[in-house]
Amino acid sequence: MQPSRATLIAIMIITLCAVTGAAWAARANIELNSLRGLGGVYLIVQAPSDEMAADGLSKDMIKAGVNKQFEKAGIKLLSDAKDLKDNDAIFLIALSSVKSKTGAYACSVDAQLIQITSLARDPKVMVPATTWTNGVVAIVDKDSLTKLREKITSLVDEFIKDYQSVNLPISGETKST
Repeated sequence: MQPSRATLIAIMIITLCAVTGAAWAARANIELNSLRGLGGVYLIVQAPSDEMAADGLSKDMIKAGVNKQFEKAGIKLLSDAKDLKDNDAIFLIALSSVKSKTGAYACSVDAQLIQITSLARDPKVMVPATTWTNGVVAIVDKDSLTKLREKITSLVDEFIKDYQSVNLPISGETKST
């Protein structure tokens, strides 16, 4: 008795989901481990489009909000890229948008942590690499740009949660310096 075509497709989908889930879990674990021992971050916010800034969402507004989140979480902020040391990183918020004729924005927001790392095949070669990333795609109208700010806040909160999961001492322990 041969399995039906629908059964074979279902088995393939289940297998693909299982493999994808395992790959995602491994990737997430690697991303988390890359945050262990992170010193400070230098924040770069890619400027929103001129249209978006005119409608009320500016680079400075985004940067101020992210800075507050990092400060509240106890993540060291670097004021200048020249201050970056080996255990520091760049935190990038990249915002892309297209405004429609109706005034709605199709947006992509990406949050990335970029660290200097070495190649596995040649550890003497140092390269910048995105070691943590998250993003969101959204459609918002100009009167709802606060929703986009909320999405940015949520992405940064995810980073903070991941950072704290590998850097904060377990209750009752103290970090040695």
